Amino acid sequence: IQLSSLEIKNDIEEIRLMLEETEEARLLQIKYGELPFGGLFDLTNVINRLRLKSVLSITDFLDLENMLYCTRNILSFNQTNLSKEKVLYLNSYFSLLNPLKKVSEKINNIINENGEIYDHASDELASIRKKIKTLDNQVRAKMQELLQTKAKMLNESLIVIRNDRMCLCVKSEYKHVLKGIIHDESSSGSTVYIEPYSALEISNRLVGYKEDEKREINKILNELSQFVWAYYEEI
Repeated sequence: IQLSSLEIKNDIEEIRLMLEETEEARLLQIKYGELPFGGLFDLTNVINRLRLKSVLSITDFLDLENMLYCTRNILSFNQTNLSKEKVLYLNSYFSLLNPLKKVSEKINNIINENGEIYDHASDELASIRKKIKTLDNQVRAKMQELLQTKAKMLNESLIVIRNDRMCLCVKSEYKHVLKGIIHDESSSGSTVYIEPYSALEISNRLVGYKEDEKREINKILNELSQFVWAYYEEI
């Protein structure tokens, strides 16, 4: 908050009350330390999106959960420390805090702290990811086989990712011998990155399931957003 945006008070009783609140907070801070404000973010954009009933992003949900985490910590601090004191003025502020336990549990059951959607967020997502893992292993097995059988054509014996596709590092003189799709070329021109045709069919299926995964995640975020919309006023 900028000082220029603060309203100048003229009511002497209101001013006295604010000074009493400040003095009470100062004394409590000296005795018990700072309130645990860690995790508190500016939620203006999130609140605006909730007001418009927009679908929240994973980052939005993480910011919201961090705010709820901060709320829980402050309430715990109040219960552990300040409940021992005769707090005259600040209890009215603590009483306004709502940890929204159901919202927090819902978010944490779907999104982990790294911003990843859990497999169990939906049966469909779990099924899709199981297929992705199976196909990914099949593509890697095929590529590992080619690393052995086509070793003389390769500049490096490793699998690289180009355009979200698994490719081999093929010597440029063999680019028409090892059949496949060229996705990239090294700056020197000595290496071309080829996705072999023998792995293409599996790779295409893998890409298809990854698109299904994105759609299912969007569906999950949409449903989670609708759940949180109902708590707009409290948030």
